[in-house]
Amino acid sequence: MQRVGRLFFLRPVSFCCFVLGISSLPPLCFHRQRVPRSLSSLSRGKTGSLSAENPPARSMSRHPAVPSPLSETAKRMRDDVTARLTASASAETKAWFENYVKGTKWLGNKMPETRSAVKSAVKECDCLPSDLVSVFLDLMFSEFCDVKLAGMLIFSDHLFPKVSKDDAIREALYPGEGGNDILEKVGIIVNDERAVNDWSTCDWLCMKCISPLCEMHPYDRAEAGRLVTGWSLDPSNRLWKRRAGHVSFVNHVRRGETETVFGDGFLSRVVSACDAALNSSERFAQTGAGWVLRYALLSDRPTVVEVLERRGPTMTVEGMRYALEQCKDASLKKRLMALPGKGASVVDETARGG
Repeated sequence: MQRVGRLFFLRPVSFCCFVLGISSLPPLCFHRQRVPRSLSSLSRGKTGSLSAENPPARSMSRHPAVPSPLSETAKRMRDDVTARLTASASAETKAWFENYVKGTKWLGNKMPETRSAVKSAVKECDCLPSDLVSVFLDLMFSEFCDVKLAGMLIFSDHLFPKVSKDDAIREALYPGEGGNDILEKVGIIVNDERAVNDWSTCDWLCMKCISPLCEMHPYDRAEAGRLVTGWSLDPSNRLWKRRAGHVSFVNHVRRGETETVFGDGFLSRVVSACDAALNSSERFAQTGAGWVLRYALLSDRPTVVEVLERRGPTMTVEGMRYALEQCKDASLKKRLMALPGKGASVVDETARGG
């Protein structure tokens, strides 16, 4: 395995092993792109800033995240990626994924095949950065999860690694005043059931696109973070957009870097986003919030304990167990685990997943 930078872990391990096409694996590792600090100096004033209190207007068009037709080059790349994934698909892999991530459809590709298809298509088509962004947005509306993941790999493998050195890529990812255009479009995508309707797609999108879009923001990372956490605070959003609003920062919380990257008080905002998510008894609202709170507990125990004490009676046992996984205080853990009412996980009809 190639050398990697700081690590984050995706669970469960069996899912990760299968995606990567290997028989065994320690907790799955991904390369973390470092934030070029020089970019953060390009900040702007607060006038017209986007935040949870001043969210962008929602588009009501049928395909709002892709407002203009793809260029011929972008169409060629989209079709090339899809054709390569269709050719490399395995019926066995398709059956495994569709059994593990309930209610989803897959062509049948593990990560190596998906990454290879994207790499070959990018090399073959020689797209402009703006075309790569357009292809990503378009592929997210595929009916197949491995095709959606291919779109995300365009971001993680072929755009983000060069964002600090390539002006064209930076302009493609952060166009216009404030640079939040793509984040807004991703927000529309994650709120559209045709694009994101399962925990796997939601969490991959958080890790491969939303989190680095915020962390590498060249103008105002704090504002980008506020915009995304605001998704969790809006009860009118679909489950997956609310989940993405805090899960996108789980690795910053785990590493204790929320304040360093996004400014003072950002950990409290992420905890507030988790608190808001616990308004819902949907299974993946509970587990998403619990996942983030397990690490927040290590950095701000009093605040997180207060949230868990207050929310405990309406939390599920599964959600509380997620939140307390890192807790070493046996007496606190026992007391909080006694709080959930009946402990039955309630799953929303739209909350597809394993």
